[in-house]
Amino acid sequence: MHSLLFQNSILNNKSLASETLREVPLNFKKFYSAHKYIDPNWLYWLIGFIEGDGNIYTSNEGRLILTITQKEAEPLEEIKQVLGFGSVNYDKSSNCYRFKVQDNEGIYLLCLLLNGNLVQEHRINQLGKWVDHLQLKGYDIKLKTTSRIPTYYDAWFSGFTDAEGCFNLHVFKRKESNTGFRVIIRFTLPQRDEKTLLLIKDFIKFGNVSKKKSNRPGLFVYTNTSFTNTLGLVNYFHKFPLKTKKKESFDKWCEIRTMLLNKDHLSVEGLNKIIALGKLINKVNSEVLLKKDTDKLL
Repeated sequence: MHSLLFQNSILNNKSLASETLREVPLNFKKFYSAHKYIDPNWLYWLIGFIEGDGNIYTSNEGRLILTITQKEAEPLEEIKQVLGFGSVNYDKSSNCYRFKVQDNEGIYLLCLLLNGNLVQEHRINQLGKWVDHLQLKGYDIKLKTTSRIPTYYDAWFSGFTDAEGCFNLHVFKRKESNTGFRVIIRFTLPQRDEKTLLLIKDFIKFGNVSKKKSNRPGLFVYTNTSFTNTLGLVNYFHKFPLKTKKKESFDKWCEIRTMLLNKDHLSVEGLNKIIALGKLINKVNSEVLLKKDTDKLL
């Protein structure tokens, strides 16, 4: 029954092309049979969000816990409501909200959801500890050790971006331009797991992965600064919308992209508007790279 509902939901979704049926793996059968039907792309979004921001934890005492920590409560409340289990609480010490699952039944359902659907190897290893403990408690589950490859046809990357992605604006001096400045829109994803970023680069088919220059050694970053190739990101995030405040950043980033497409940046007035929008992106949930020399434009 659940499998039929799953197939019908894809067939009835006009935004998904026919190749989706070939590309999206049907790995939620056991989760559906043990819990309830939830839109598969919402589930893929959640898995990406967990891989980016979640803590799949096993204590020394054998307690199994999932936590996701965010500055905003809304996406965590949505996760709690849609899943139908877990709790959301405010932590005064960190000024953050935390979604938590720590009961065996909830952890078992999460295992069924994540098993076979994780991209990152270290997350599979963390899940393996959960599976070992659940087996000792009598739960019928076996770990799938094969990593899933991210694709353009599901919402995993949207969830991962909500957790780790950054939309930003870079303005710097360039004598050859009409205004004396060059404008670049960028999308970045920092990660310690270089392999994950390379997989993302492969399915997006553009961008580059490099070591990030920071005080945190071993950190890598996927970067896309190609104006032409950002169209693929725009189409993807319109198809699989972001759910955190990063959606507001993305919307303003798209607005700047349209202004660049219209060549508004070639006038001082247009450049002023673009820089003002860039500062709004910064206020929402992102990074704006603006040199001090641009201050005199505003």
